[in-house]
Amino acid sequence: MSSFFSKKLTDYLILPHLRIQNANAITGPFTHGFPAITAFMGLMWALERRCQKEGLEIAFKNVGVIAYQTQELVKEDRYNPAVFHLTRNRVRANGTPLPIQEEGRMHLEISLIFGVNIADAYLSEDRRKKLAKDVLAVVHSMRIAGGIILPNVFPSALPAYQTMPSLIGREKFEKEWKRQRNRFLPGFALIERADLIEARLKTLQEEHRDGEPNPTKLDAWLSLCAINWRADEVEENGEVKWYPDRQKGSGWVVPIPVGYAAISPLHEAGTVKDSRDDKTSFQAVESLQSIGEWKFPPTIKEVSELLWGVENDLETGLYRCRSWKEISEKRESLLDEDDDELSG
Repeated sequence: MSSFFSKKLTDYLILPHLRIQNANAITGPFTHGFPAITAFMGLMWALERRCQKEGLEIAFKNVGVIAYQTQELVKEDRYNPAVFHLTRNRVRANGTPLPIQEEGRMHLEISLIFGVNIADAYLSEDRRKKLAKDVLAVVHSMRIAGGIILPNVFPSALPAYQTMPSLIGREKFEKEWKRQRNRFLPGFALIERADLIEARLKTLQEEHRDGEPNPTKLDAWLSLCAINWRADEVEENGEVKWYPDRQKGSGWVVPIPVGYAAISPLHEAGTVKDSRDDKTSFQAVESLQSIGEWKFPPTIKEVSELLWGVENDLETGLYRCRSWKEISEKRESLLDEDDDELSG
């Protein structure tokens, strides 16, 4: 089994209502509007290393994101629906300006929930509060998706659950999930919905006509990225009825990048010239696309649905963020198979 599961999840750490300025809004070659889930996964790993340096005995296993407000820094003009605000770069020594490279920025307000492991599972309530505050202080010294974290303007005017971090035992938090999830209102949680690609592919295969190319998963993904209208019925008076392929109640579905897929072999550290780090193995990758859904917290049945973990496959070169629920179920099935082999 992977060392990723070597430390058991013991608690949940909640960092509420973080206000972030100038975060990266361009998440890949196809999408923009919210930082990629890989940015929050990177934050989790960097936060764990920083906490270790600060002497905080806490390990991070997964992360969930709940968004409240987003504001892309764009302007609309006559010919384009939205154009990103761009910054003027410094000039060269000879006085000529550097070329402008498009950078998408945005402001957002989010809450983060981490599944963590703490060294002492029997911490008092006061020590739990102190540990949560210490971690939040470390977070405020970092960047999230390239953006800086702003302090709350009027912390005393807000309820404590909107300003104070919390460290809650796993058993208690999961048992009280129906009540705990209300603390994330009125936001929306980003969850994985890769299953929709298979469902849409099946629908496209059923609608396939002779002479047309066979639909692929790419066709299914592209179909989920947009709302397509079709004229399926023509009444006797010649009036045409149009129907969308995304029916009411199907959810707030969005395309999202979820990791990276290798396009080159894994090279040993220091063997690739001009690589950023000569102490780490090098591999060329490209963005891995999937489907996500913004979901209202009261409709989420289990906390594991909104948490994201990592599932790496070094043999195929797949580095992917997945729903923690899917990872846990897969892990349990592997453990069951191991038990069957031992009993056999």
